[in-house]
Amino acid sequence: MQKNNYSDTLHLQKGITKFSSVKDGNGCTFNLNNITFNNTFRKTNASVSALDYDCNQQQRAFQLITEGNYPITVYGKNSIDNIISKTLYDTTLFWAKSGDFQIDSIVDNNNCQVALQYKTTVTNDTSSYPLNMQGMDLVSDAVSSKNYIWYFNGKKWKETDIATIPILQNGVYQMAHYNANNCLVFSPNFEVELDDLIVYPNPLTQQFSVFINIYKKDKVTMKIINSIGKEISSYQLKRRSKRFYFPIRTKRSLYFTL
Repeated sequence: MQKNNYSDTLHLQKGITKFSSVKDGNGCTFNLNNITFNNTFRKTNASVSALDYDCNQQQRAFQLITEGNYPITVYGKNSIDNIISKTLYDTTLFWAKSGDFQIDSIVDNNNCQVALQYKTTVTNDTSSYPLNMQGMDLVSDAVSSKNYIWYFNGKKWKETDIATIPILQNGVYQMAHYNANNCLVFSPNFEVELDDLIVYPNPLTQQFSVFINIYKKDKVTMKIINSIGKEISSYQLKRRSKRFYFPIRTKRSLYFTL
């Protein structure tokens, strides 16, 4: 290793360096007895990333990955108080509730600083959207990141890709959707108690549906007869309630009297 001609400072590479002797300008050699220096300096760097939202604890984790000379001090703040934390590891987790979260900078043991200026807002969306009845359908204003899951009388019934479903029988309906944090949120129960016989819509132009509520021991036959008394179709109904759809090929509005 050579001495810099203009400075008494030697710049050592990272790792272990040994000095056995030094020779001056007059050719005199001085023994240094293998003096050893261990340069453990690490370049200071950091990055922050948001992890999945914890639906049970209603908080989001943030992962801080650091590189440098430990311990490293982290400066930032969340919605509750300031963050001043020391870490000895290259990966550190921070948890934040609803509100602002930010990491301003890190400072390592050699006082080397990195400004991160990472800032985001944690939202805790637990909104439960009620079901509403429109005609013979149940609808919701909820927006789901996945399918909508429907329950009937406390049991999972079916999934749809839109927030609406036709009413097929009387009972208690409920819908679950995935909110912006990918958490499953349930609507309040919605109880449907329709009359024994309903035709919808009335009047109609293209299609109509018939809802019939059948009591446990009843045997019901449903017949559709046109205006001249001709039977178009006939159904034997066995379920407690059922909804039927019928297409109509006419440009005029029709009324039904039951």
